[in-house]
Amino acid sequence: EPERPRVPVRSGMAGWRPRRCPAMLRRAGPRLLPLLALALLPARLRAQDATAEGSLTTTWIPGTLLPDRFECETFSCAKWNPWEWYPVDFPNSTVICQEVQDDLTKGFAVYAPDMCRRLKEANLPYENCKKDYCQMFDDAVKKLVHLEGPGYYGRDTCEPFLDFNRSLCEKEYRDAQVFCDCFCPMMPLFDPIPGCEEEVMHFLVLGKRSAILAEKYPMSPLCAADMCRWFELIGNPLPPNPVDIAYGVPNICHVSGLPFKPKQCERQVTTVGASVGMGKNVQIPYEPCPWHEPTKEDDLMECTDKTTHTINPLEADSWAVCAERNFRWTCPKNFPVMCEDLDCDGSADYCCQTRVDRCKTGEERMCPPMLMSDLGEWHGLLTPGATVSRGTTTTLDPLDAFLMRTLVTTTAASVATQYEALPMPLIITASVGGAFVCILAICAFIFKEHFTVMAHSLVGAPRLLKAVWSDPIHVFTASPPPDIHPALPPLKSAAQLEKERLDDQANTALRSGVDAAFQRGFRGLCAYHGCPPPAEEDTLIWAMDAVRSRGLDLMGENPILLKRAETWLRTLHAERGLLKASAQARPELLIVGNRQNLQGLPGKPWLSTLEGQTCEGEIRDLAWSNIEALSEAIKTAKEASAQENLLKNNKALLGELIARTRELPADRCVLDPEGDGLKLLPKGHQRAIKGFTGESYLYHKETRLAGDVDEAPPPSELLDDVATDAARPVCADYAAGRKCRGGRRCPWRHQKPQPGDAMRECILRNEDDR
Repeated sequence: EPERPRVPVRSGMAGWRPRRCPAMLRRAGPRLLPLLALALLPARLRAQDATAEGSLTTTWIPGTLLPDRFECETFSCAKWNPWEWYPVDFPNSTVICQEVQDDLTKGFAVYAPDMCRRLKEANLPYENCKKDYCQMFDDAVKKLVHLEGPGYYGRDTCEPFLDFNRSLCEKEYRDAQVFCDCFCPMMPLFDPIPGCEEEVMHFLVLGKRSAILAEKYPMSPLCAADMCRWFELIGNPLPPNPVDIAYGVPNICHVSGLPFKPKQCERQVTTVGASVGMGKNVQIPYEPCPWHEPTKEDDLMECTDKTTHTINPLEADSWAVCAERNFRWTCPKNFPVMCEDLDCDGSADYCCQTRVDRCKTGEERMCPPMLMSDLGEWHGLLTPGATVSRGTTTTLDPLDAFLMRTLVTTTAASVATQYEALPMPLIITASVGGAFVCILAICAFIFKEHFTVMAHSLVGAPRLLKAVWSDPIHVFTASPPPDIHPALPPLKSAAQLEKERLDDQANTALRSGVDAAFQRGFRGLCAYHGCPPPAEEDTLIWAMDAVRSRGLDLMGENPILLKRAETWLRTLHAERGLLKASAQARPELLIVGNRQNLQGLPGKPWLSTLEGQTCEGEIRDLAWSNIEALSEAIKTAKEASAQENLLKNNKALLGELIARTRELPADRCVLDPEGDGLKLLPKGHQRAIKGFTGESYLYHKETRLAGDVDEAPPPSELLDDVATDAARPVCADYAAGRKCRGGRRCPWRHQKPQPGDAMRECILRNEDDR
């Protein structure tokens, strides 16, 4: 693509600028101020070149050391300067931008949490964390830039990634440091509900960077609550109950400004919420640092619960109004600075001051780098640590060092010369003003008594007596009071008051019930079959019924609370049903695979009689029904996110039951429609064969409704696996001599044992079976 034409600037702006100046200004946004300051640099930091027409062009020298920026080849340390980028409007520009977003959400953001957990369990550091984190954004920028730049794809959606610098990322970027040195080692403490870990990672990588990306990758209230509970564990510098984890919480978690107050954190990071009465989500502005903007009025403070309160600066108790409202959100206009130290309301809340230097630590409350939408180092600005390092250096500029060694030979100017330089009109004005003030002082001193008499006659008691003597009735008649009070609202009836009380009681009961249930735990709520139900279950069910019966299920935060309550109850019922199915199926280990040789008629084998075959079939059907019930309970528990160990143990039990079955029921088996071998039908479905044609068909056992002959079997995800041979132990007799006395009737595997295999002796129940 040919280079875009550029217009030389005679003065005022540094360097070249594109012809589409409005688009450049719109993209520059908050970075416009440094660009304007760049044009005002000293002459020795600017280069001037004369063009062919004689016009003067001012350009910024690459590598110039500015007091508040890193020393880079470009102004923002990116591949191109901010005023040089321009969007490329190709038909596939939006597609490439979306591909970059997909790469960011499917790469490092997916495998990093699991990698951090596994390395923390082994007490090993993730040494390549920063390298992988920075490589993720570096690959994104390379894919966004068109032909090495300065054109780029995606317009405003992908524009936030253009100023990325790989070298600064691994050394200076604070978001990379917080993720790798704090979030990664503390990842084992992050235990969200299913789906929230992916949503949190997508938000931290993409959603927080602009309003457009926040709408595509939002943070829901449910997942925000999980992330804020994690911040509460790792971000509180003085936790009441320190977490029990190897080597403790890194110090960077305590000094990176993580919002560790749960309710305040949820309001900071939530970007989408349910509208009351509408049943759909609405976008919420992202506010990671609301304390940077005070309220609009003096002595007016806002709390986290969105209520505002007027405080008296001289009364300490009035400052504590937010202690029971989830702490302070913004400070009053006349106390605009929220300090970094927790020294107010009993060392529980941040203080508000008039200036930063009045804070105890001399620092304003910092904005958490991991939650900020636009970090300064992403645009070439020095980080606080780099600013301190540069400010304490003793290296002098060569020119300054030379001037310090040079003796001053110029004599000081005389006093007369200095006065001669003063403007004459200023001297005349000062003299006239001083004379006028002196005249007024003399007059006041001489006519002091006259002024006193005159004042007493115009105001005070003499004036009141004169008014009484003239017309006391009209002068002292009270004027009608102004109508400044608005009309009061209509008085509520007793029924309305009672309804509001019951509604508040139902809402409070639901909120308390959900909090109590989740404090008990997310999973592992039942320990054994028949254990007494948790006390929180009945209370939670009653609160849910009360809210729904009163029509409050769409009011306020009730939709979120009801969803969390249903999730908790579903997990509880699934685990309870799995324990019940396990208790009923476990005794079948002694029945499946063994024949019930009951006493038959004299001289007739038991299984050769109709009664024996019928009894044997009923026993096998009953045992297999318990196995099917256990399989369905495992599926239900897995969908409800039941405890992993509980699922693992019952899957092993199911595999052992199927493995011990010598002959699987023919009416429960079908071939997998995708060619994956033999599969088991879901519970309630059986296979039958037509007597005349020999064709098979499926029917439902309870409803007795049959399907067509050529009807396809259920999909593969509904079928159960029978490939459980690896779950059975190896026969000890076969492993010793490659021969087993039980033959086909032995329930164990006849193969060479492998490392990790269990071994069992071949023991047949009856002497006749040997």
